Amino acid sequence: MWVIPGSTANNLVFGWSTARDSNEKVQPEEIRVFPCDTIGKQNGGGYYPDTRRAVWAASSRLDALPTPTNRVTYGQGLAQSSAKPLNAPGCYVVIAYARESGGYTEVAAMGFKIAADGAAADMPRGEYENLFR
Repeated sequence: MWVIPGSTANNLVFGWSTARDSNEKVQPEEIRVFPCDTIGKQNGGGYYPDTRRAVWAASSRLDALPTPTNRVTYGQGLAQSSAKPLNAPGCYVVIAYARESGGYTEVAAMGFKIAADGAAADMPRGEYENLFR
């Protein structure tokens, strides 16, 4: 998963595939976006907070996965969805699940930042990993 260049807080598009910049399509099952300041050791274990703290939480319908894709736009495209506006500047973490072509569910996780001018970009991997320490 990665932020598509040219994305902004008002039009944030994620690339979603088995590898960065791949054209292979996946079937999104669930995606959650959290502010960075909510990531940390949780009472029940793990690092991600309860879904209620997400700025975007969406999932496909239980009875049918969506059409395969390699792009998803923040706040759009999944059957059950709620999205809040993104802050500029802001820092966010995404965790997402998708079915790949072999039928297996894979997880993707990454961080991204929104600059003061609204531009969106991937968070450097080391900075993302530090959120979980």
